[in-house]
Amino acid sequence: RGEEVTLPEDSVVANRSVIRVEGELSAAGEFRGRFTRTGTGSRQYPLREVFSRPLTPTERDRLTRALAGETFQGASGDSLEAFDGRDLAAEARLSVAILGARATSNAGGADILTLPIDNMAAASAFGSYRSEYVQDGRLLRVTRQLTGARGILPPDRITDLVDWVRAMSRDDVRYIVLEHP
Repeated sequence: RGEEVTLPEDSVVANRSVIRVEGELSAAGEFRGRFTRTGTGSRQYPLREVFSRPLTPTERDRLTRALAGETFQGASGDSLEAFDGRDLAAEARLSVAILGARATSNAGGADILTLPIDNMAAASAFGSYRSEYVQDGRLLRVTRQLTGARGILPPDRITDLVDWVRAMSRDDVRYIVLEHP
């Protein structure tokens, strides 16, 4: 039997999961950049579980490929940055370089990038969700942040929960149209 560990209780705003995709598109529509996921508060524990033991080289390779492939179909991953999930002082963060991703498809004089487009926010007694899409020249930054709430709400709040989940699901736009200058 292992040693019992009591984890400190965090404030509601500390329960956060952030996914960030940053990179650059070439003129040919190839994405080269980085996927990073961090977790704080109660949202760090799924990440800590993945890294609760050292990964074998095969597991690291599979995780690297899976993260890149889930971000952009056909992408390859490299340079996985991980942490020791058992070290509670270590930031719960993983990051992978994304290479060779054909992120756009040509549609006449424009390219279509398969990512969400509109910034949005949804807040309720259950938590908050925010997504941000920023283009600065050839750099596109995509950030999604989910912050959970603590507590138990009565069953009659189910409508509020459904409304919040529906509001978050609006962040499911599939295309950004990129026009060539």
